[in-house]
Amino acid sequence: MKYCLSFILCLQLTGSALAQEAGLTGKQMREFNQLKLTIEPKDKPDNYRRWKSFYGDDQITELAFFTITGDTDKAKLAETFKKEAKQKLAVGGVLILAGLGLILAENSQPKSSEDKSNNHKYNISLPFFCFGVGFITAGLAQNGQNRAPYSEAVYMANDYNQKLMIQIMTDF
Repeated sequence: MKYCLSFILCLQLTGSALAQEAGLTGKQMREFNQLKLTIEPKDKPDNYRRWKSFYGDDQITELAFFTITGDTDKAKLAETFKKEAKQKLAVGGVLILAGLGLILAENSQPKSSEDKSNNHKYNISLPFFCFGVGFITAGLAQNGQNRAPYSEAVYMANDYNQKLMIQIMTDF
């Protein structure tokens, strides 16, 4: 694991080091820094599944990252995954609200003297709550994950940065 972390750190530093070694002028270096991609882990160093991306100094979405790097397949996958997560959150919210509605409906009915048993009062609404919480949990978990591992995102960013540096050098 130590060697993997060292390798990733070296990959990340390579983009800036190459730009300096390539002999970019001050103006070219400013342009490079405004347009470069950077990847940072979101969590502890042990969990590199979650990362955030930057375009220059601005944080961008995962969809924007894949679009900029030219990986349209992963961009579509990220967009679909995000939509599915939002749908799960919405379905979970609706199920919980339906469960609350059933509880209110059950409690608003007049009690008859024949109905002495109160043990099964929430049997109908309980599945709505359970499934609602399940959908919300799944949506939140799916919403926080990235489509590519950290090391792959770093590699894609460095590849983009190298091409950017070459383009900047040839444009000036």
